This record gives sequence, C-alpha cells and structure tokens, in this order.
Amino acid sequence: MPEKSAIPERTARPGVFGDVPAPGRVHLAHTDSNPSAASATPATSPDARHAGHRPCPTRAAPPPVVRPFAFAARLVAFGIGRVDFLVRLVGLAVVGNVEPFTSDWFVGRRIRGAAQVSLSKRARQFQEMLDGRGLDLEVVELSDSTHTADDAARALGCAKEQIVKSLVFRNTATDGPVMVLASGPNRVDEAKIAAVLGSEIGRANAAYVKRTTGFPIGGVPPLGHREPMLLFVDEDLLQYDEVWAAAGTPNAVFRIPGKITSILDEHIVLPVT
Repeated sequence: MPEKSAIPERTARPGVFGDVPAPGRVHLAHTDSNPSAASATPATSPDARHAGHRPCPTRAAPPPVVRPFAFAARLVAFGIGRVDFLVRLVGLAVVGNVEPFTSDWFVGRRIRGAAQVSLSKRARQFQEMLDGRGLDLEVVELSDSTHTADDAARALGCAKEQIVKSLVFRNTATDGPVMVLASGPNRVDEAKIAAVLGSEIGRANAAYVKRTTGFPIGGVPPLGHREPMLLFVDEDLLQYDEVWAAAGTPNAVFRIPGKITSILDEHIVLPVT
C-alpha cells in the first residue's frame, strides 16, 4: 500500500462556535489504481465544524401599536386650523344657524375670490348713507384692490361686464360735474354724451373728482356724492341681474341686485360706446 504524503497537521483554533481547524489542512489520499491522482477533501466536515454551535433564541415580534384616537386627533387639528370651521360650529351650537356668523359677524370671510376685511372709516360712512336711504345693500372691503375694472372682477370672481365704472367728466361750459356709469370693458364715447348734453365734456383730474364727489378716483360710488351732478347710465349694465360698484375706497365694493337704475337719482340711459 503506497504511503501518504506527509503534511504536517495544524492545531485547530478556538472559535466562537467551537474549535475551528486552521485553513488549508487537507488529507491527500492516493488510490492503488491511480497513484498520481489525488483528491482533496476537507479534514473537517461542516457538521463537525459547527458541532459546538448553539442556535440563538427566537425573539418574538413586538405587538402592533394601537392608536385609537389618531384619526380623531388629526380631524381636530384640521378643524383648529380652519377658523371659519370653528366659527360655523359655534354659530350652529348657539343660534342653530351659521349665517350670522358667516356674514356680518365674521370679519375675514371670503367674498368669492377675495378675503373681506373690516370696513375703513370712509367705507363705513358710505354704508351709513345707504342705510339712511333705506337701501338694503351691504358694503364689503376686500384685501385685494378693486381700483380698476379688471382688479374688481378678479377680486370678486365675476365678469368684467358686471363691474360699474363711475367716470367723472367736467362740463366745459359750466364747469359742473358729469358722471357716466359704464360697464367694465366699455370705453365711453365722449361725443355721444356731449350730443345729449349740448356742450363739450372733458376728463376731470383727481382733485376735481375728490372735490365734487367726496371720494378718490377708484373708489367713487354711483350715488351719494357731495355735489349734485348729471348722471348717464350705460344701457349695457341693464342686461345683468347683479352688478358691483365702488363703495368709497379703492378696496370697497357693494353688490347691486336687480337693475342698477332702481337705486339711482335722476339719470339718462343711453349707449355710451
């Protein structure tokens, strides 16, 4: 029987899971039929290497965390973030109706496209004038400017044609004020007004407007002026059941339901373009 190759045995090293033989220790076995062939087999099988291994104990999964009030807490937080929601809730609890809390009582509500703010002194004075005439109309002052027809339509979320422009002219013959109430996109043909008036008219400057109407340009309402004036109304305004006009300041407006002519002083209706 042929002799085995002499390879020195290496001492096994202590390991975490028992004694682990040093790497590279193999036995070379020769067969009688083929002395030159050699097969390398590990000196130690995997089972033998891990004979000292002890399995780790299995850790149980933690129980699921139950949050029964999570949804309710989020709902409450959402309500607190919405002041108008709380105001409506209080109104419903106190008077059984949310309308008083969302109209006159609630400052900061939204009128269609823009937020309403508390009335300025001049806007309050115009509101008192409307009340004194027995007109059930409400002045609102917005955070957005309504200085131009485009600004007003954008702030109110209505058509530009529903915006009433209060344009002040000066009668060149008498220097008296002439007012034309025109639909938002319409450009006034001064020749048509002059033909009805019997004299030429010219545009008034800011000082003239303030002196004769008592209001600044951009906030001139269609009524309640300091001085009496000739009044012309664009016939295009009569096709709408609701229009909006300035109410004393560039940010204040009031809604006129029905025909605007129902609240005006003596006037003349005609096409202004």
